[in-house]
Amino acid sequence: MNAFEAVSFPNRQGQMLHGMLHAPGPAAARGICILMLSPGIKGRVGPHRLYLKLPQRLVPMGFHLLRFDFHGLGDSEGELTEDVLADMYNTIQGGRYRDDTIAAMDWMEATHGIRRFVGAGLCGGSITALHAAADDRRIEALLGIGLPVVLDGGEANWGRFLTEDQKQLARR
Repeated sequence: MNAFEAVSFPNRQGQMLHGMLHAPGPAAARGICILMLSPGIKGRVGPHRLYLKLPQRLVPMGFHLLRFDFHGLGDSEGELTEDVLADMYNTIQGGRYRDDTIAAMDWMEATHGIRRFVGAGLCGGSITALHAAADDRRIEALLGIGLPVVLDGGEANWGRFLTEDQKQLARR
């Protein structure tokens, strides 16, 4: 049986993030942690308990697996300030949880000596992994599950993802 434990660590704003760390036995450990990043506004369990099912497959292969709630979600500290869900999605697509992801890697390195990571997640979790990987070389691979190929616009800034030609057409 693979071990798992409840964990807590601060993000860069000092908010405590809470999650679960699944660890392989010492003899099987590869020294790589898969970060299962929350999809959109869902918590660390994932839709249909997906993030509980994946450790059953990945931990026996020697991977550590960390799943945690981003600030403002689930058990973690913080508040969501958006009134419209599309605006929340916009901030996620723009990298809202990048720093929480880097804080998780910092904590894993400081407490478990792990310096190699796979950024993984469903939908918004995949996008967060992309943002973190662009800024932190410790993410050596990505596992995108249902990675959106078109980003939402949202009511507040629907034109954010339009090309210049599309903006000109919209003005006319």
